[in-house]
Amino acid sequence: MKQTEIIELIGLLSTDVKLLAFFEKYGLKKPPKTVNSNSCGIAIRHKDYQIDFDFDYDIINEAFYPPVSPKNNDYYFIAYLKAVYFYLPKKNDTRTNDFWDITPNPKGEFEQFENYFGKIDNGYFKKTYSELINIVAQYEIKKNKCEYVSFIIKQEREIISSDFFDQNNEYNLWPEAYTFLIKWLFDNRFLNISDKIYNHGLEPSHQVILEFVQSNLKNKLWQNQLKEVPNLYQFLNAIRSNNKIWKDENKDQVVFYQNNLFLIATGNFEQYNKLFYEDIDKADELCKSARFTPETAQIYLNLLTDRFAIFPIIRDLKINN
Repeated sequence: MKQTEIIELIGLLSTDVKLLAFFEKYGLKKPPKTVNSNSCGIAIRHKDYQIDFDFDYDIINEAFYPPVSPKNNDYYFIAYLKAVYFYLPKKNDTRTNDFWDITPNPKGEFEQFENYFGKIDNGYFKKTYSELINIVAQYEIKKNKCEYVSFIIKQEREIISSDFFDQNNEYNLWPEAYTFLIKWLFDNRFLNISDKIYNHGLEPSHQVILEFVQSNLKNKLWQNQLKEVPNLYQFLNAIRSNNKIWKDENKDQVVFYQNNLFLIATGNFEQYNKLFYEDIDKADELCKSARFTPETAQIYLNLLTDRFAIFPIIRDLKINN
């Protein structure tokens, strides 16, 4: 067994004959055919060699998207070998040095890792292995010890998952907040799509935008689907969370959370906040029932434009850091 033999398996289906033959040859537990949506993947360990084989379905990479549910139940999904982790070998490890035919042995000295990877960054060495795979090694400098070396499928940064464009998702209380965010990105030509698609225009209709997302964005939004616009990714990352309170130079709160902007635009913000503390079920029902009119949709788009303009100024204030 060598590293290269193992790394060739990354990206294969868990039922691939080559992968199954490898697992059988080395006495490993049979890989899972599927992974359910409630799990964080399934790991199978080679106990003697301290190697974890991580299987998963939710891989943010175009080659593995969308996830496939063999029974179309959106619960069990076909599994792929997503990553392999090589941990610090046991003292009685029997492998010869030629096993490590790609990276240094985790038992190796810091200089060996630096020579292979380059400079360490916040405790991690990183390197591109192939178009599909990155290598990451965690190294504890104070302990002069490598915790693990991993080979992982490259992944994009997810901004909006397919769940928020699923019309059957009963837990999505703000469907139009997401579709009209796409409309805002389209109107500003921030999406990484062709001029031909832009020239068709995009009607300010929830259903029309859903169809656009399905046909042009594969029902999701990842960073690679955006043009490289200063502060855009950071802005989109900020407005999808309500965890941070943003304040301006006068220490007044500024609303960035896109779902709250939706409530402001539709005139439901104060009522929602009142119901949130009195009856959460009624607050949820208010969100589900709220819909844009042409006028309120434009207010929402204008709010997004305003917040994007002031975002770098607000973000960089000391009070917000």
